[in-house]
Amino acid sequence: MDSFEDWTYVRDIEGDTGWINSSFISKRNYAVTSTVTVGYEERFMGKPKPKVTIEPGVFLLVKKCNGDLCRVVVKKERLLVSKRDLMWVNES
Repeated sequence: MDSFEDWTYVRDIEGDTGWINSSFISKRNYAVTSTVTVGYEERFMGKPKPKVTIEPGVFLLVKKCNGDLCRVVVKKERLLVSKRDLMWVNES
């Protein structure tokens, strides 16, 4: 992202671009589900168990990714989701 003084040049998930005041930009990592996504139990032994189905277009707070799985929070639920099902909003 380009920046100038208190302004940052951004691109949204639809591809639109423009300048926004930096105070409106979160430092957290967010993603949006790109397809129907299965959320798995965060803690599991062996094979992960499906917990919920997440519709396309849902914003998730991404805590950490390891390989193909990301630890996320959505509506206070901690889940594991496949990284390939996410569109990144703010990846830092």
